[in-house]
Amino acid sequence: PDDHIIIGSFQKDGVGWKEGLKPKLIKGPDIFIDTIKLIKKANPNLFILLLGPSRGFVKNELEKINVKFSHFYENDYLAMKNYYNILDFYLICSREEGGPKSLLESMACSIPVITTPVGQTVELVKNRENALITNNFSPKSLSETSIELIEDKDLQKNIKTNCKKTALKNDYKNQISLWKDFLDV
Repeated sequence: PDDHIIIGSFQKDGVGWKEGLKPKLIKGPDIFIDTIKLIKKANPNLFILLLGPSRGFVKNELEKINVKFSHFYENDYLAMKNYYNILDFYLICSREEGGPKSLLESMACSIPVITTPVGQTVELVKNRENALITNNFSPKSLSETSIELIEDKDLQKNIKTNCKKTALKNDYKNQISLWKDFLDV
């Protein structure tokens, strides 16, 4: 909906490959829900776009707090850009990550990211320049940062401009020489 803030979460965060009713806590679905609750107090017009398998816990919790959402499972990786491009921002609430892949995917689509300090986010994010990173895993910190982004159009514009540059710099084509040096090929 045009009159809502659209927040994305595209990761598997439930245990197993079925409904995902039990939360996979390292992916932070409980943090995500608590963050959404706090954002909703400041801005009740939220819409959550969920992708990926095993999202049952998050869907059930969103229903309980009366936040609108849609959930899709996209098999065509190249179609992912269509989902990213309708977001106002992407929210990463993980406690542990190798990537997350969604960081650079969001950045490649010029979508602002708000993230916990996990995985490659601590190396790639320049806070307030190409994304927003909290220094903890607190829903309060994540929600305050989200509200700031929602309200600050200049911050949004700055991040949208710079995050695309970060994604391009980290494109696999630009990493080939680094891999050759690393592998001594």
